[in-house]
Amino acid sequence: MPGLSARKADRVGRYGRRGGHGKRKPSKSQAAKNWSLFGLFLRLPWRSLGIVITVLMISAGTLKFWSSGEIVEGIDDIRLAMLDSSISAGLAIDEIYVEGRNRAPRDELLAALGLARGDAILGVDLDEAKARLEAVGWVSSATVQRRLPDALYVRIVERQPAALWQHDGEMRVVDMSGAIITETHVSRFAHLPHIVGEKAPEHFPTLLRTLARTPSLSGRISAAVWVGDRRWNLRFDNRIDVKLPEDALDEAWQRLEQLQKREKVLDTNIVVLDLRQADRVAARLHPDAKVEEDEASDA
Repeated sequence: MPGLSARKADRVGRYGRRGGHGKRKPSKSQAAKNWSLFGLFLRLPWRSLGIVITVLMISAGTLKFWSSGEIVEGIDDIRLAMLDSSISAGLAIDEIYVEGRNRAPRDELLAALGLARGDAILGVDLDEAKARLEAVGWVSSATVQRRLPDALYVRIVERQPAALWQHDGEMRVVDMSGAIITETHVSRFAHLPHIVGEKAPEHFPTLLRTLARTPSLSGRISAAVWVGDRRWNLRFDNRIDVKLPEDALDEAWQRLEQLQKREKVLDTNIVVLDLRQADRVAARLHPDAKVEEDEASDA
């Protein structure tokens, strides 16, 4: 199987021009010959000429020939024979270069491509290869390009972990869109907030847009629970539960911002803060805090 390189210098782009320094300027007649199709054909190296002919043959072989409404039988066999000929002409995969890989496992990318060293490079379906790569959890988008005679260039954009989704006793890493990235090695992302609930990933992007308004506050959230398939409960600092309403999520978040600025509610002995009603706020103190208050009043 070909290697999957990830070197900074391996970028997809135009190849540099060869030579050209210190050459004598051609005459007008020579220039005319150079620009003529026949002159260009004659100046092709034999190896390059063979590659060009092979490419044209394979391209022709992929056309759908019709006879009485049916594809002529044996066209696939002809195409396979031409691909075998292209390998002999040097058009075989020898290396795969990739850009953008950071967390995506190398083996998963290679398995998704399903290619091996020596496969006909002209036989690679670029659209299909792109689709297979984008089915890998870590890959948000991908492009695949051929660089004849023997290299494939892959560019990927990786998903960024945003939360751990807890469901059915299992943990999965999800990105900001709620898409599942991976179910393996989730302990590496234990620092991320948890989201809980069957449809929590589906509603996660809407919640994130609201929370992004106040990073200093949202950074204290340790978990978000999707309740009754209609609303969120947020846990702050692993000890305070804030109940948000089904509707008017932005307004409830603004109220929490104001309460924190004025009264530092998230730094008190409150364990539950209920913001589901627009006209009032309900709070429940920690049991120990209640006992302390009763003892103080008896004294």
